[in-house]
Amino acid sequence: MRSDTVYGGNVDMALSTLATTTSLPGQRSSSTHRDDFLAVTQIPGAWLYQVHDLTIKTLRAREHAVKNSLPYDPRTWSRDDVHRWLHHVSEAHELPRVFPERFLMNGKALCLMTLDMFVQRVPLGGKLLYKDFQLRLCNAMYA
Repeated sequence: MRSDTVYGGNVDMALSTLATTTSLPGQRSSSTHRDDFLAVTQIPGAWLYQVHDLTIKTLRAREHAVKNSLPYDPRTWSRDDVHRWLHHVSEAHELPRVFPERFLMNGKALCLMTLDMFVQRVPLGGKLLYKDFQLRLCNAMYA
């Protein structure tokens, strides 16, 4: 069966059938859901720039708050600093929950960890955590 022949007709006929059969009582009936989809997807470009600006400002504000709450040199971090850093990075990059009990160590111990050790503790996001930590460490060492 070809993809454009549904219900023995075409896609438009299938959409109109779907629209008439999926309307609930008290709900407005549209000829197709395609019209609703097109109306939603036509978002003005200026609105997208405003959302982008707000997102960038929020991320910068969070980064600034974390920079002020964490010591600049990761080698001096306490366990609490490590947990704060883990929480910040996972929030900023929308990672799945990172369990702080997998990182019961201070900053010096993090310096000794390899990429594989990060990935073993956090399979989805370990590489990103490793790179973020290495960037912070390099900035502290060579600044």
